[in-house]
Amino acid sequence: MHNRLTYKDSSFIFNKSYNLEGPELNEAWHNNVIIYHRKLSTYINTPVEVGFSVEKVIEDVILPENASDDPSKWYSTQRAELVPASFIMKAAKK
Repeated sequence: MHNRLTYKDSSFIFNKSYNLEGPELNEAWHNNVIIYHRKLSTYINTPVEVGFSVEKVIEDVILPENASDDPSKWYSTQRAELVPASFIMKAAKK
């Protein structure tokens, strides 16, 4: 969801649907990079479908005390306050 937010006119707006999965060019990079957007449910359900059990999912964000200078940056504090940039999943083979 992190890449679905754009900072414009002092606000964050959704620029794409979270529900659309698949390859896309990532404008946050300085080169042409194709990333694959997946919903959180896809990341969790795919290992389950091939025989893993998900033991834990962590989306916690530890933010610095001072906000970053530019909220439009990819890893800005302001963006991280709205949605986590990553998650950790602990899984084990059944």
